[in-house]
Amino acid sequence: MTRHKPLLAIFLMILATILFPTKDGIVKTFGGYYSPIFVLWAQYVVMYLVVAPVAVAQHGAGILVPRPFGLQLVRGVSVSLAIILFYWAVTLIPLADATATTFIGPLVAAALSVPLLKEQVGWRRWTAIIIGFAGVLIILRPEFSGERLGYFVALGTGISLGVFYVTNRKLSVHAPQMANAAHSAVFGAVILLPVIPFLWVAPRSEDAISWGLFFLFSTAGQIFAVAAFRYGPAAMVALFQYAAIITATAFGFLVFGDFPDAFTWAGIAIIVASGMYVALRERRAALEARKLAV
Repeated sequence: MTRHKPLLAIFLMILATILFPTKDGIVKTFGGYYSPIFVLWAQYVVMYLVVAPVAVAQHGAGILVPRPFGLQLVRGVSVSLAIILFYWAVTLIPLADATATTFIGPLVAAALSVPLLKEQVGWRRWTAIIIGFAGVLIILRPEFSGERLGYFVALGTGISLGVFYVTNRKLSVHAPQMANAAHSAVFGAVILLPVIPFLWVAPRSEDAISWGLFFLFSTAGQIFAVAAFRYGPAAMVALFQYAAIITATAFGFLVFGDFPDAFTWAGIAIIVASGMYVALRERRAALEARKLAV
């Protein structure tokens, strides 16, 4: 049975959203030397090599058999498809437009969580998700002036992310956190393997430290993200995907000197306010449930 600890779920998802943009920022320092697909595949391979032995040590070798296979496959395909579609989208439309469109993921997760997970998504949570999305749009200020196909591709990214969030929650009752992270990694690595021979380049020695930090942050972030959906409803946890834009802004300022303007600060304030509202409301609901259980 999945334990309901909403504040822990929120905390873990925020940690993940701190680590994911940071490792993406590290990729930017490579200067385009490596294909994004190659970087993603390497991430999956190293993550599996790290978490699989831990899962085996804790639960035995049998834990590495993906169960249920179909649902595990859907999760692996959805997250890999989301990333591939995003990289395609940014070749067709501006980065801000692509990023803004993909942030419909939490809305998709909220919608799917009702029929697939039997979760209740009240009007307050819907409102917080929509307000958070508005904050993202204020930060990115997409012009939506690119090629039409690019927006459909980016929309596919957001839908795939929503499916990934819901399957994460669904699978949280079937396997421990480390095993779920291993399953996600192995499916992603296998799905991308056919194209890797065409994208392979020899790693540069000067990138060794950057690669090490990239693998550390990506592996830890994935574990935190998987764990977050174990402890909280998909619609609630997915909302905190918006926090990634705050981390990305901070990384851009600290590493590349991109100082946020007034619109960015306003958008960040809106995202933080919507997240705090959900966190406080979930905390109050948890306390009330605890009182009733006594």
